[in-house]
Amino acid sequence: MPSSASRAKILPAQRRYLSLLVGLQVLLAIIVAAGTLLGLREMREEALAGHLRQASLQVRVFEDHVSQNIHLISLMLASLPELLADPHLDNARDHGDFLESIQRQMPALRSLSIADAQGRILVSSVAANVGVQLEFAAYLPVMAERRDGIMRIGVAREGRDFHDSRETTPAAPVGPRASYFLPAIQHLPGPAGLIAVAAINPDYFLNHISGQIDPDLGHFALFDYQGVTALTTWAGHQAGSLIEDERVLDLARTAEIGEIPDDEAYGRATLTVYRALRNYPFFVLGHIDREAALAQWRETMATRLLTTALVLLATVLVTGLLTLRLRTLFTQEARLQEAQRLAASVFTHSHDGILVTDADTRILAVNPAFTAITGYTQDDIVGQTPRVLSSGRHLR
Repeated sequence: MPSSASRAKILPAQRRYLSLLVGLQVLLAIIVAAGTLLGLREMREEALAGHLRQASLQVRVFEDHVSQNIHLISLMLASLPELLADPHLDNARDHGDFLESIQRQMPALRSLSIADAQGRILVSSVAANVGVQLEFAAYLPVMAERRDGIMRIGVAREGRDFHDSRETTPAAPVGPRASYFLPAIQHLPGPAGLIAVAAINPDYFLNHISGQIDPDLGHFALFDYQGVTALTTWAGHQAGSLIEDERVLDLARTAEIGEIPDDEAYGRATLTVYRALRNYPFFVLGHIDREAALAQWRETMATRLLTTALVLLATVLVTGLLTLRLRTLFTQEARLQEAQRLAASVFTHSHDGILVTDADTRILAVNPAFTAITGYTQDDIVGQTPRVLSSGRHLR
Protein backbone atom coordinates (compact mmCIF):
# COMPACT_ATOMS: atom_id res chain seq x y z
CA MET A 1 0.00 0.00 0.00
CA PRO A 2 2.76 2.55 0.77
CA SER A 3 4.33 1.74 -2.57
CA SER A 4 1.08 2.52 -4.37
CA ALA A 5 0.68 5.77 -2.45
CA SER A 6 4.17 6.84 -3.40
CA ARG A 7 3.58 6.07 -7.06
CA ALA A 8 0.38 8.09 -6.94
CA LYS A 9 2.45 11.14 -6.04
CA ILE A 10 4.90 10.63 -8.93
CA LEU A 11 2.63 9.57 -11.84
CA PRO A 12 0.44 12.74 -11.99
CA ALA A 13 3.53 14.90 -12.49
CA GLN A 14 4.77 12.45 -15.09
CA ARG A 15 1.45 12.51 -16.88
CA ARG A 16 1.38 16.32 -16.89
CA TYR A 17 4.79 16.49 -18.53
CA LEU A 18 3.93 13.85 -21.09
CA SER A 19 0.52 15.39 -21.82
CA LEU A 20 2.16 18.78 -22.27
CA LEU A 21 4.69 17.35 -24.70
CA VAL A 22 2.03 15.50 -26.70
CA GLY A 23 -0.10 18.65 -26.74
CA LEU A 24 2.85 20.63 -28.09
CA GLN A 25 3.36 18.01 -30.81
CA VAL A 26 -0.27 18.25 -31.87
CA LEU A 27 -0.19 22.05 -31.75
CA LEU A 28 2.98 22.13 -33.86
CA ALA A 29 1.44 19.77 -36.41
CA ILE A 30 -1.71 21.90 -36.61
CA ILE A 31 0.29 25.12 -37.02
CA VAL A 32 2.54 23.64 -39.73
CA ALA A 33 -0.41 22.07 -41.60
CA ALA A 34 -2.53 25.22 -41.36
CA GLY A 35 0.37 27.41 -42.48
CA THR A 36 1.08 25.11 -45.41
CA LEU A 37 -2.56 24.99 -46.53
CA LEU A 38 -2.94 28.74 -46.17
CA GLY A 39 0.23 29.32 -48.16
CA LEU A 40 -0.94 26.95 -50.89
CA ARG A 41 -4.30 28.71 -51.05
CA GLU A 42 -2.60 32.09 -51.43
CA MET A 43 -0.34 30.63 -54.12
CA ARG A 44 -3.41 29.30 -55.94
CA GLU A 45 -5.13 32.68 -55.90
CA GLU A 46 -1.93 34.39 -57.04
CA ALA A 47 -1.50 31.85 -59.85
CA LEU A 48 -5.03 32.55 -61.11
CA ALA A 49 -4.57 36.31 -60.71
CA GLY A 50 -1.27 36.13 -62.59
CA HIS A 51 -2.84 34.27 -65.52
CA LEU A 52 -5.72 36.74 -65.54
CA ARG A 53 -3.29 39.67 -65.71
CA GLN A 54 -1.35 37.97 -68.48
CA ALA A 55 -4.53 37.25 -70.42
CA SER A 56 -5.60 40.90 -70.06
CA LEU A 57 -2.26 42.01 -71.47
CA GLN A 58 -2.47 39.55 -74.37
CA VAL A 59 -6.03 40.63 -75.17
CA ARG A 60 -4.92 44.25 -75.13
CA VAL A 61 -1.99 43.52 -77.45
CA PHE A 62 -4.23 41.50 -79.79
CA GLU A 63 -6.91 44.21 -79.83
CA ASP A 64 -4.29 46.83 -80.59
CA HIS A 65 -2.85 44.71 -83.39
CA VAL A 66 -6.27 44.14 -84.98
CA SER A 67 -7.41 47.76 -84.55
CA GLN A 68 -4.24 49.19 -86.05
CA ASN A 69 -4.31 46.89 -89.07
CA ILE A 70 -8.00 47.50 -89.74
CA HIS A 71 -7.39 51.23 -89.49
CA LEU A 72 -4.45 50.89 -91.87
CA ILE A 73 -6.63 48.98 -94.34
CA SER A 74 -9.30 51.68 -94.08
CA LEU A 75 -6.75 54.41 -94.84
CA MET A 76 -5.45 52.46 -97.80
CA LEU A 77 -8.96 51.92 -99.18
CA ALA A 78 -9.68 55.62 -98.81
CA SER A 79 -6.57 56.44 -100.87
CA LEU A 80 -7.44 54.14 -103.77
CA PRO A 81 -9.20 56.77 -105.94
CA GLU A 82 -6.13 58.97 -105.84
CA LEU A 83 -3.80 56.07 -106.52
CA LEU A 84 -5.88 54.71 -109.37
CA ALA A 85 -6.04 58.16 -110.97
CA ASP A 86 -2.42 57.67 -112.08
CA PRO A 87 -2.38 58.54 -115.85
CA HIS A 88 -0.05 55.59 -116.51
CA LEU A 89 -2.89 53.19 -115.63
CA ASP A 90 -4.74 52.96 -118.93
CA ASN A 91 -6.93 49.87 -118.55
CA ALA A 92 -8.46 47.38 -116.11
CA ARG A 93 -5.43 45.11 -116.36
CA ASP A 94 -3.12 47.93 -115.35
CA HIS A 95 -5.43 48.75 -112.45
CA GLY A 96 -5.49 45.10 -111.39
CA ASP A 97 -1.70 44.86 -111.46
CA PHE A 98 -1.46 48.06 -109.46
CA LEU A 99 -3.93 46.74 -106.84
CA GLU A 100 -1.91 43.52 -106.66
CA SER A 101 1.29 45.47 -106.00
CA ILE A 102 -0.43 47.25 -103.10
CA GLN A 103 -1.94 44.05 -101.73
CA ARG A 104 1.44 42.28 -101.68
CA GLN A 105 2.74 44.93 -99.32
CA MET A 106 -0.08 44.24 -96.87
CA PRO A 107 0.04 40.71 -95.40
CA ALA A 108 -3.31 41.35 -93.68
CA LEU A 109 -5.04 41.27 -97.11
CA ARG A 110 -5.81 38.47 -99.54
CA SER A 111 -7.05 40.75 -102.29
CA LEU A 112 -8.05 44.32 -103.23
CA SER A 113 -10.93 45.10 -105.57
CA ILE A 114 -13.14 47.92 -106.85
CA ALA A 115 -16.87 47.25 -107.25
CA ASP A 116 -19.60 49.37 -108.79
CA ALA A 117 -22.54 50.77 -106.83
CA GLN A 118 -24.48 47.51 -107.32
CA GLY A 119 -21.66 45.41 -105.79
CA ARG A 120 -20.22 43.90 -108.97
CA ILE A 121 -16.42 43.71 -108.90
CA LEU A 122 -14.94 45.69 -111.79
CA VAL A 123 -11.22 45.32 -111.14
CA SER A 124 -9.22 43.25 -108.65
CA SER A 125 -5.73 42.22 -107.61
CA VAL A 126 -7.00 38.66 -108.24
CA ALA A 127 -8.30 38.45 -111.80
CA ALA A 128 -10.76 35.65 -110.95
CA ASN A 129 -12.69 38.07 -108.70
CA VAL A 130 -13.72 40.31 -111.59
CA GLY A 131 -17.44 39.98 -112.28
CA VAL A 132 -18.33 38.52 -108.86
CA GLN A 133 -21.56 39.99 -107.48
CA LEU A 134 -21.49 40.92 -103.78
CA GLU A 135 -24.22 41.65 -101.26
CA PHE A 136 -23.48 44.18 -98.50
CA ALA A 137 -26.60 44.05 -96.34
CA ALA A 138 -25.01 42.12 -93.44
CA TYR A 139 -21.91 44.29 -93.11
CA LEU A 140 -21.14 46.13 -89.86
CA PRO A 141 -21.60 48.78 -88.78
CA VAL A 142 -25.15 48.79 -90.16
CA MET A 143 -25.98 52.02 -92.01
CA ALA A 144 -29.33 53.29 -93.17
CA GLU A 145 -27.71 55.18 -96.03
CA ARG A 146 -24.41 55.27 -97.85
CA ARG A 147 -21.55 57.02 -96.04
CA ASP A 148 -18.16 57.53 -97.62
CA GLY A 149 -14.91 56.85 -95.76
CA ILE A 150 -16.25 54.31 -93.22
CA MET A 151 -15.06 50.75 -93.55
CA ARG A 152 -17.62 48.02 -92.93
CA ILE A 153 -16.82 44.36 -92.28
CA GLY A 154 -19.00 41.40 -93.21
CA VAL A 155 -19.35 37.91 -91.77
CA ALA A 156 -16.67 35.35 -92.58
CA ARG A 157 -16.74 33.85 -96.05
CA GLU A 158 -15.51 30.30 -96.58
CA GLY A 159 -12.95 30.11 -99.39
CA ARG A 160 -9.65 31.68 -100.38
CA ASP A 161 -11.17 34.74 -102.09
CA PHE A 162 -14.43 36.16 -103.42
CA HIS A 163 -14.50 34.11 -106.61
CA ASP A 164 -14.57 30.74 -104.76
CA SER A 165 -16.33 31.69 -101.54
CA ARG A 166 -19.67 31.43 -99.83
CA GLU A 167 -21.15 33.58 -97.08
CA THR A 168 -21.37 31.71 -93.79
CA THR A 169 -24.24 31.68 -91.31
CA PRO A 170 -24.44 30.49 -87.69
CA ALA A 171 -26.19 27.37 -88.99
CA ALA A 172 -23.48 26.81 -91.64
CA PRO A 173 -20.20 28.27 -90.35
CA VAL A 174 -16.76 27.78 -91.84
CA GLY A 175 -15.79 24.13 -92.17
CA PRO A 176 -13.34 22.63 -89.67
CA ARG A 177 -10.25 22.96 -91.89
CA ALA A 178 -11.54 25.25 -94.59
CA SER A 179 -9.92 28.54 -95.59
CA TYR A 180 -11.88 31.70 -95.00
CA PHE A 181 -11.56 35.47 -95.01
CA LEU A 182 -13.33 38.55 -93.74
CA PRO A 183 -14.84 40.80 -96.44
CA ALA A 184 -14.56 44.54 -95.95
CA ILE A 185 -15.97 47.42 -98.00
CA GLN A 186 -15.63 51.17 -98.03
CA HIS A 187 -17.65 53.57 -100.20
CA LEU A 188 -15.45 55.86 -102.22
CA PRO A 189 -16.29 59.52 -102.82
CA GLY A 190 -17.47 60.50 -106.25
CA PRO A 191 -20.57 60.37 -108.44
CA ALA A 192 -19.84 56.87 -109.73
CA GLY A 193 -20.59 55.36 -106.32
CA LEU A 194 -17.61 53.00 -106.49
CA ILE A 195 -16.88 50.69 -103.57
CA ALA A 196 -13.44 49.55 -102.42
CA VAL A 197 -13.49 45.87 -101.46
CA ALA A 198 -10.90 43.98 -99.41
CA ALA A 199 -10.50 40.34 -98.42
CA ILE A 200 -8.93 40.41 -94.94
CA ASN A 201 -6.61 37.49 -94.24
CA PRO A 202 -7.46 36.00 -90.79
CA ASP A 203 -4.29 33.88 -90.76
CA TYR A 204 -2.22 37.05 -90.37
CA PHE A 205 -3.96 37.88 -87.10
CA LEU A 206 -4.18 34.29 -85.85
CA ASN A 207 -0.47 33.71 -86.40
CA HIS A 208 0.25 36.86 -84.42
CA ILE A 209 -1.73 35.81 -81.34
CA SER A 210 -0.96 32.07 -81.60
CA GLY A 211 2.71 32.80 -81.04
CA GLN A 212 1.91 34.42 -77.70
CA ILE A 213 -0.26 31.78 -76.01
CA ASP A 214 -0.04 28.08 -75.30
CA PRO A 215 -2.99 26.43 -77.10
CA ASP A 216 -3.38 24.01 -74.19
CA LEU A 217 -3.76 26.96 -71.82
CA GLY A 218 -6.35 29.07 -73.63
CA HIS A 219 -7.58 30.61 -76.84
CA PHE A 220 -8.61 33.97 -78.29
CA ALA A 221 -11.36 35.01 -80.65
CA LEU A 222 -12.78 38.08 -82.36
CA PHE A 223 -16.56 38.54 -82.29
CA ASP A 224 -18.91 41.17 -83.60
CA TYR A 225 -21.57 42.65 -81.32
CA GLN A 226 -24.17 40.27 -82.73
CA GLY A 227 -22.13 37.39 -81.29
CA VAL A 228 -20.86 36.06 -84.63
CA THR A 229 -17.29 34.73 -84.65
CA ALA A 230 -14.95 36.60 -86.98
CA LEU A 231 -11.83 34.58 -86.19
CA THR A 232 -10.70 32.21 -83.47
CA THR A 233 -7.61 30.26 -82.36
CA TRP A 234 -9.67 27.36 -80.99
CA ALA A 235 -10.12 24.47 -83.42
CA GLY A 236 -13.40 23.46 -81.79
CA HIS A 237 -15.11 26.77 -82.57
CA GLN A 238 -15.52 27.91 -86.17
CA ALA A 239 -15.66 31.34 -87.74
CA GLY A 240 -19.23 32.29 -88.62
CA SER A 241 -20.71 30.49 -85.60
CA LEU A 242 -22.37 32.19 -82.65
CA ILE A 243 -20.64 32.88 -79.36
CA GLU A 244 -21.45 30.31 -76.68
CA ASP A 245 -20.71 32.57 -73.73
CA GLU A 246 -23.75 34.86 -73.97
CA ARG A 247 -22.98 36.43 -70.59
CA VAL A 248 -19.75 37.84 -72.03
CA LEU A 249 -21.64 39.16 -75.05
CA ASP A 250 -24.07 41.02 -72.80
CA LEU A 251 -21.21 42.45 -70.74
CA ALA A 252 -19.21 43.45 -73.82
CA ARG A 253 -22.18 45.39 -75.17
CA THR A 254 -22.25 47.53 -72.01
CA ALA A 255 -18.58 47.70 -70.97
CA GLU A 256 -15.68 47.95 -73.39
CA ILE A 257 -13.19 46.19 -71.09
CA GLY A 258 -13.80 43.49 -68.52
CA GLU A 259 -12.61 40.39 -66.67
CA ILE A 260 -14.56 37.37 -65.42
CA PRO A 261 -12.43 35.23 -63.10
CA ASP A 262 -15.14 32.58 -62.59
CA ASP A 263 -16.53 32.09 -66.08
CA GLU A 264 -17.40 28.89 -67.92
CA ALA A 265 -16.95 28.35 -71.64
CA TYR A 266 -17.17 25.26 -73.84
CA GLY A 267 -17.87 23.11 -70.78
CA ARG A 268 -14.73 24.23 -68.93
CA ALA A 269 -14.12 26.61 -66.04
CA THR A 270 -12.24 29.61 -67.46
CA LEU A 271 -10.67 32.95 -66.71
CA THR A 272 -12.26 35.28 -69.25
CA VAL A 273 -11.08 38.66 -70.52
CA TYR A 274 -12.66 40.83 -73.21
CA ARG A 275 -11.83 44.15 -74.84
CA ALA A 276 -13.61 46.16 -77.53
CA LEU A 277 -11.87 47.24 -80.73
CA ARG A 278 -11.37 50.96 -81.19
CA ASN A 279 -13.88 52.44 -83.65
CA TYR A 280 -15.20 49.09 -84.87
CA PRO A 281 -18.16 46.97 -83.64
CA PHE A 282 -16.04 44.00 -82.61
CA PHE A 283 -14.42 42.79 -79.40
CA VAL A 284 -11.56 40.44 -78.57
CA LEU A 285 -12.31 37.61 -76.18
CA GLY A 286 -9.75 35.52 -74.30
CA HIS A 287 -10.49 32.30 -72.40
CA ILE A 288 -7.87 30.76 -70.10
CA ASP A 289 -8.55 27.23 -68.88
CA ARG A 290 -8.50 27.34 -65.06
CA GLU A 291 -7.37 23.73 -64.74
CA ALA A 292 -4.46 24.27 -67.13
CA ALA A 293 -3.60 27.56 -65.41
CA LEU A 294 -3.30 25.70 -62.09
CA ALA A 295 -1.10 22.88 -63.45
CA GLN A 296 2.13 24.40 -62.14
CA TRP A 297 0.48 25.23 -58.84
CA ARG A 298 -0.54 21.58 -58.45
CA GLU A 299 3.04 20.45 -58.95
CA THR A 300 4.20 22.95 -56.33
CA MET A 301 1.38 21.86 -54.02
CA ALA A 302 2.37 18.19 -54.30
CA THR A 303 6.02 19.00 -53.58
CA ARG A 304 5.19 21.24 -50.65
CA LEU A 305 2.72 18.79 -49.12
CA LEU A 306 5.27 15.99 -49.40
CA THR A 307 7.95 18.18 -47.80
CA THR A 308 5.58 19.20 -45.01
CA ALA A 309 4.56 15.59 -44.39
CA LEU A 310 8.21 14.52 -44.13
CA VAL A 311 9.00 17.40 -41.76
CA LEU A 312 6.00 16.55 -39.58
CA LEU A 313 6.95 12.86 -39.60
CA ALA A 314 10.52 13.70 -38.57
CA THR A 315 9.21 16.03 -35.86
CA VAL A 316 6.84 13.37 -34.52
CA LEU A 317 9.64 10.79 -34.48
CA VAL A 318 12.04 13.12 -32.64
CA THR A 319 9.47 14.32 -30.14
CA GLY A 320 8.17 10.76 -29.77
CA LEU A 321 11.65 9.55 -28.87
CA LEU A 322 11.98 12.47 -26.48
CA THR A 323 8.64 11.56 -24.90
CA LEU A 324 9.74 7.93 -24.55
CA ARG A 325 13.03 9.03 -22.99
CA LEU A 326 11.25 11.29 -20.51
CA ARG A 327 8.86 8.50 -19.63
CA THR A 328 11.80 6.20 -18.96
CA LEU A 329 13.51 8.82 -16.79
CA PHE A 330 10.32 9.46 -14.86
CA THR A 331 9.86 5.73 -14.31
CA GLN A 332 13.45 5.33 -13.13
CA GLU A 333 13.08 8.31 -10.81
CA ALA A 334 9.87 6.87 -9.40
CA ARG A 335 11.55 3.52 -8.80
CA LEU A 336 14.53 5.22 -7.17
CA GLN A 337 12.28 7.26 -4.91
CA GLU A 338 10.36 4.09 -4.00
CA ALA A 339 13.60 2.29 -3.17
CA GLN A 340 14.77 5.22 -1.07
CA ARG A 341 11.46 5.31 0.74
CA LEU A 342 11.65 1.59 1.45
CA ALA A 343 15.24 1.90 2.67
CA ALA A 344 14.28 4.82 4.92
CA SER A 345 11.35 2.80 6.31
CA VAL A 346 13.59 -0.16 7.09
CA PHE A 347 16.23 2.14 8.62
CA THR A 348 13.68 3.82 10.87
CA HIS A 349 11.53 0.88 11.93
CA SER A 350 14.07 -1.91 12.18
CA HIS A 351 14.57 -3.53 15.65
CA ASP A 352 18.27 -3.97 14.86
CA GLY A 353 20.72 -1.17 15.38
CA ILE A 354 21.85 0.35 12.10
CA LEU A 355 24.47 2.97 11.47
CA VAL A 356 25.51 4.65 8.22
CA THR A 357 29.15 5.67 7.57
CA ASP A 358 30.97 7.54 4.88
CA ALA A 359 34.02 6.36 2.96
CA ASP A 360 36.23 7.19 5.95
CA THR A 361 34.00 5.09 8.23
CA ARG A 362 32.73 8.14 10.04
CA ILE A 363 29.20 7.71 11.26
CA LEU A 364 26.65 9.78 9.37
CA ALA A 365 23.43 8.54 10.91
CA VAL A 366 22.00 5.92 13.31
CA ASN A 367 18.50 4.57 13.63
CA PRO A 368 16.34 4.68 16.77
CA ALA A 369 17.05 1.03 17.51
CA PHE A 370 20.79 1.77 17.58
CA THR A 371 20.22 4.48 20.20
CA ALA A 372 18.04 2.16 22.24
CA ILE A 373 20.66 -0.60 22.15
CA THR A 374 23.85 1.45 22.63
CA GLY A 375 22.58 4.50 24.44
CA TYR A 376 24.29 6.76 21.90
CA THR A 377 22.08 9.47 20.47
CA GLN A 378 22.37 10.86 16.96
CA ASP A 379 24.25 13.89 18.31
CA ASP A 380 26.58 11.76 20.39
CA ILE A 381 27.75 9.37 17.72
CA VAL A 382 27.64 11.35 14.45
CA GLY A 383 31.20 12.12 13.36
CA GLN A 384 32.68 9.21 15.36
CA THR A 385 33.94 5.93 13.98
CA PRO A 386 32.52 2.49 14.84
CA ARG A 387 35.59 1.97 17.03
CA VAL A 388 33.85 4.00 19.70
CA LEU A 389 31.61 0.98 20.20
CA SER A 390 34.62 -1.13 21.23
CA SER A 391 36.18 1.53 23.48
CA GLY A 392 34.19 0.38 26.49
CA ARG A 393 32.52 3.75 26.82
CA HIS A 394 29.00 2.57 26.23
CA LEU A 395 26.30 4.59 27.86
CA ARG A 396 24.45 1.35 28.53
